[in-house]
Amino acid sequence: MWIYLVMVLLVAADQAIKYWARNVLLLKMGGQSPFLGRFLDLYYAENTGAAFSIFRNGTVFFIIVTAVFLIALAYVLVRVRKRKIALLNTALVMIIAGGIGNLIDRVVQGYVIDMFHFGFFEFPIFNFADTLITIGAVLLFVFVLFFYEKHFPGKKKKEEETEIADAEFVPADEETEEKEAQDGVKSDE
Repeated sequence: MWIYLVMVLLVAADQAIKYWARNVLLLKMGGQSPFLGRFLDLYYAENTGAAFSIFRNGTVFFIIVTAVFLIALAYVLVRVRKRKIALLNTALVMIIAGGIGNLIDRVVQGYVIDMFHFGFFEFPIFNFADTLITIGAVLLFVFVLFFYEKHFPGKKKKEEETEIADAEFVPADEETEEKEAQDGVKSDE
């Protein structure tokens, strides 16, 4: 149950940060402000594209794609959460919460509000939801790469058994041809 509470809190935090960006950063600070010295600046931006402003003006497409991915990830989370795999659950919660946060913006406003910009090198402006999605994706990658076999051993074993069975299976016609080749006899069919 804590998983869903954390997800709701992350979505709420994302929406609160975006509300602040729209109502304080944009309206009272002129859309930009230094934040952490030269490390991080705040810039208000309306993003109609995907993460980091790629594929601009694809709002309807991204609403559909995001909804499909969120449904798929929610299904996976419901299926695996009882296994209590902290890394996997955390990754899925972060990705889903970030996706929901950006989906809310796209549906309600037609764009996503971005506000964070690294000041020490050129990097696209992003938001809290983008950060959740990125960190969640990295955690998911680490899980799949290093821990998937430990927690889902049957999946790999079944795949290996299928490969072995496929390699050992020789159709009857091929068996006959092999035997005839060994005997030096060829039958006319």
